[in-house]
Amino acid sequence: MRELARFTEPWRVTHDGERFTVCDANGVMLVQLPQHDRAPHGNAGLSDAEAEELARLIARLPDLSRRPQY
Repeated sequence: MRELARFTEPWRVTHDGERFTVCDANGVMLVQLPQHDRAPHGNAGLSDAEAEELARLIARLPDLSRRPQY
Protein backbone atom coordinates (compact mmCIF):
# COMPACT_ATOMS: atom_id res chain seq x y z
CA MET A 1 0.00 0.00 0.00
CA ARG A 2 2.45 2.63 -1.16
CA GLU A 3 -0.31 5.25 -1.36
CA LEU A 4 -0.11 5.68 2.42
CA ALA A 5 3.54 6.77 2.18
CA ARG A 6 2.68 10.32 1.16
CA PHE A 7 1.01 10.98 4.52
CA THR A 8 3.64 11.45 7.22
CA GLU A 9 3.41 9.15 10.23
CA PRO A 10 2.25 8.97 12.91
CA TRP A 11 -1.39 9.62 12.21
CA ARG A 12 -3.27 10.99 15.20
CA VAL A 13 -6.85 11.31 16.31
CA THR A 14 -8.23 14.54 17.76
CA HIS A 15 -11.68 15.36 19.10
CA ASP A 16 -13.08 18.88 19.19
CA GLY A 17 -16.40 18.09 20.83
CA GLU A 18 -18.25 17.85 17.51
CA ARG A 19 -16.20 15.45 15.42
CA PHE A 20 -13.23 13.11 15.44
CA THR A 21 -10.47 14.04 13.01
CA VAL A 22 -7.53 11.96 11.78
CA CYS A 23 -4.47 13.99 10.75
CA ASP A 24 -0.98 13.03 9.69
CA ALA A 25 2.17 14.24 11.48
CA ASN A 26 2.19 17.45 9.38
CA GLY A 27 -1.38 18.30 10.33
CA VAL A 28 -2.88 17.29 6.97
CA MET A 29 -6.47 16.26 7.64
CA LEU A 30 -7.22 12.78 6.34
CA VAL A 31 -10.81 12.35 7.53
CA GLN A 32 -13.43 13.95 9.77
CA LEU A 33 -16.11 11.83 11.42
CA PRO A 34 -19.05 13.83 12.83
CA GLN A 35 -20.93 12.48 15.81
CA HIS A 36 -24.56 11.39 15.48
CA ASP A 37 -26.20 14.42 17.07
CA ARG A 38 -24.03 16.81 15.03
CA ALA A 39 -24.31 15.14 11.60
CA PRO A 40 -25.74 17.11 8.67
CA HIS A 41 -29.50 16.86 8.14
CA GLY A 42 -30.63 13.68 6.44
CA ASN A 43 -27.48 11.89 7.53
CA ALA A 44 -27.77 9.32 10.33
CA GLY A 45 -24.18 9.89 11.45
CA LEU A 46 -22.20 7.80 13.90
CA SER A 47 -22.53 7.42 17.62
CA ASP A 48 -19.74 8.95 19.68
CA ALA A 49 -18.25 5.49 20.32
CA GLU A 50 -18.51 4.47 16.64
CA ALA A 51 -16.86 7.68 15.42
CA GLU A 52 -14.02 7.32 17.92
CA GLU A 53 -13.43 3.64 17.11
CA LEU A 54 -13.45 4.25 13.36
CA ALA A 55 -11.05 7.20 13.69
CA ARG A 56 -8.65 5.11 15.78
CA LEU A 57 -8.77 2.26 13.26
CA ILE A 58 -8.07 4.65 10.38
CA ALA A 59 -5.11 6.09 12.30
CA ARG A 60 -3.65 2.56 12.55
CA LEU A 61 -3.63 1.98 8.78
CA PRO A 62 0.08 2.76 8.26
CA ASP A 63 1.03 0.17 10.90
CA LEU A 64 -1.38 -2.41 9.53
CA SER A 65 -0.12 -1.95 5.97
CA ARG A 66 3.40 -3.01 7.04
CA ARG A 67 2.29 -6.32 8.54
CA PRO A 68 3.14 -9.43 6.57
CA GLN A 69 0.40 -10.67 4.25
CA TYR A 70 -0.49 -14.33 4.72
